[in-house]
Amino acid sequence: MKSGLGSATIKAGDLVVSALTICNAFGDIFDFEKHIQIAGCYDRINREFMNTIEIYKDMNSDYSAFNQGKNTTISVVATNGIFDKAECMKISSMAHNGYANSIFPVHTLSDGDTIFTLATGEVKSDVSLVGALASQVVERAVANSIYSSKSIGGFLANIDL
Repeated sequence: MKSGLGSATIKAGDLVVSALTICNAFGDIFDFEKHIQIAGCYDRINREFMNTIEIYKDMNSDYSAFNQGKNTTISVVATNGIFDKAECMKISSMAHNGYANSIFPVHTLSDGDTIFTLATGEVKSDVSLVGALASQVVERAVANSIYSSKSIGGFLANIDL
């Protein structure tokens, strides 16, 4: 299915944590907050999502058909918090939980899933709090990348379902 560009922001007092995500994931995509699948392999005849991991398991010895390295989800997390390079790396690491909550399977050899974090250095905040909020905004940005996509070249988008 078609995916695209999504963003999300959470504010906590003066603290702002945002994510911008481009999603072209190999796995099925879920809206974590709504607990529903919103993209993935789709059966146009039965008008229902298929389970990517079940298809993948059935292909066990011939998984090279899937494993072509043409998928990725990439995000940037931006915060106005005051953080150094090591803390930004920790925030990025924690933000990957947003991928794990939204994409299954995630971080396969077919994916180049990456998250970068930048901090503008304006508001004192806790790295663990911002990491947790980063996970949430990444979840939302992944979902929004599906909700905002439009069909093209025979690829259905969520809006067509």
